[in-house]
Amino acid sequence: MNNNNYTKVLYNHNNDTWMNSEGDTLELLHGSIESGKRYGFFLNNSYWDCDCEDNYIHKRSESEFCNICGVHQEDMPDSREHEIKSGEHFAK
Repeated sequence: MNNNNYTKVLYNHNNDTWMNSEGDTLELLHGSIESGKRYGFFLNNSYWDCDCEDNYIHKRSESEFCNICGVHQEDMPDSREHEIKSGEHFAK
């Protein structure tokens, strides 16, 4: 199976955290859909999503506000790791 959004993650048993190869801390979320199929994904706390339809991923160290929709990073969720790795939705 070829998955372009593949991300190598590491689990640290000493402090119970997930990290990507860049050293960013990740949070594992999982759930299930109505059919009972389970899914999981990682959130990356070094990035955040604004309310824009596209170009909604911002790096926390580079922007506190979105120049387009005006939201503040503290009020918005962390970005999904696979969307960061795809490189398709970064704010301009």
